[in-house]
Amino acid sequence: MILNINYKKHLPVIILLSILLIVGLFTYKTYGTYWDEYLQRDMGKISYNYLFHHNDALKSFMDKDYGVLIELPLYAIEVALFSNNYNASIEARHLCCFLIFFIGLIFFYALLIKLKFNRLWATIGTAMLVLSPRIYGHSFFNSKDIPFMVFYIIAFYTLLLLIQKQNHKYAILHAFASALLINVRITGIIIFPFTVLFLMVFATSNSLNYQQKIPWFKMFKILLMYLISCAVFIYLFWPFLWENPIDNFSTAYTNMSKFRWDGYGYLMGEKIRSINPPWYYLPKWIAITTPVFYLFAFAASVILFFGNLFKKRISFFKDFENLFQWMALSFLIVPVLAIIYLNSTLYDTWRHVYFIYPFLLVSGLYGLSTVSNKLLKYKLQWLITAISIFFLSYELLKMIKSHPYHYVYFNEIPGQKRNEIRQKNDVDFWGVSFKQAFEKLLELDPGLKVKIFADSSPAYSNYLSLNYHHKNCRLEFVDEESKADYYITNYRYYPNDHAAMKDKIFFSLEYANSEFITVFKLK
Repeated sequence: MILNINYKKHLPVIILLSILLIVGLFTYKTYGTYWDEYLQRDMGKISYNYLFHHNDALKSFMDKDYGVLIELPLYAIEVALFSNNYNASIEARHLCCFLIFFIGLIFFYALLIKLKFNRLWATIGTAMLVLSPRIYGHSFFNSKDIPFMVFYIIAFYTLLLLIQKQNHKYAILHAFASALLINVRITGIIIFPFTVLFLMVFATSNSLNYQQKIPWFKMFKILLMYLISCAVFIYLFWPFLWENPIDNFSTAYTNMSKFRWDGYGYLMGEKIRSINPPWYYLPKWIAITTPVFYLFAFAASVILFFGNLFKKRISFFKDFENLFQWMALSFLIVPVLAIIYLNSTLYDTWRHVYFIYPFLLVSGLYGLSTVSNKLLKYKLQWLITAISIFFLSYELLKMIKSHPYHYVYFNEIPGQKRNEIRQKNDVDFWGVSFKQAFEKLLELDPGLKVKIFADSSPAYSNYLSLNYHHKNCRLEFVDEESKADYYITNYRYYPNDHAAMKDKIFFSLEYANSEFITVFKLK
């Protein structure tokens, strides 16, 4: 279904993905638990008990309106393999998250081939997604944003299949993929207008090319089959909908469009409230946390796209490659514009829109491949490939050097003065690095009991996890700073936390010359 071709021709990407899989299998235990992980697990637990134990707690559960496509199976694995022990299951949860990302990479490569990129550019594009530090780091623990990104890729791919072969079989397949997307997060409903729009666009293009009438009735039947099938799949996969599907779906959509969280974060020195973010919130976060080469490639692609559009005008829409590029840009830009227009609640950097990121890379690939083709007549097409490989190698070296802190990546745009990034931006907002801080503390302090304190919930959850997985863990989490030997902070909400105690710094973990978690020695 994905690639009905000779796999020997795709040896470079097979090698790339094989190396990634081996690295992932050896490193997935490195990452700590994060702020929301226990809450995510609760979503699966409540739905599991509703399904198998007829427990009605789901009806009054605060987060009942979340899809549980990922969390329900993860909790079922916990019950089956770890005797309902959350701390025992954390590493398995992280492995599953990574494997979902790995599957997404396979579909991403297949998507690039379907978009008519040659094998070289498809491999480079897949490598770009792997060598995106924030995405890579989150792929090991983020069980909501990364799976949503993966199913967004898959939905794009099945939409391409439906456009290519407009029949009921592919309408049902795309409906299945769309339902999975929406059952991860309801904002995936944006796939509906995309499906209608681009089926019509490609049908119109065919009509212009072959002087044929647009088969409206056939298209209507396919869309009807798609929408009905999608509704059925959404209902089947989402227990919250079972008793009152229409009202509950409407409630879930309303809640997610203006989410119930009123907090704040820091971006480039500005303190921003989540329920009233400025329009530039997402563009700025994307700009400072995406490798600069990828941003340049994307910018070149947009310039070339609109230049081509203004030059060709109507004939632009006869070329499927142009339409593919338009699709990719739409999957990237429209969700951002919708969020800005609706003034949606935004929080925790831009992780909740990671799903658009692969299409920034797809758009960038169009720019790179187009420039490469223009240089063909000068026999310099290899130059763009060489430049791409050079910058990919540069990102790879940076990632190796910064392992395992990819999830706090910033590019070269923010200032590089000492601690400037931390003081002006959210860094380890989820507290994943408490695990590494605890492990290093145990290495440096040989005491029989090492008393620690932190006023951040992921600190305690990472302590519980470490205490379970390491039999000789000597840490003791105390309830007051005055009782502790060490105070630990990840600076969330407090970019200058305990600045007056800088002479008591025992050690810090750093990224780009900024401390993002610090251990203070109190006694």
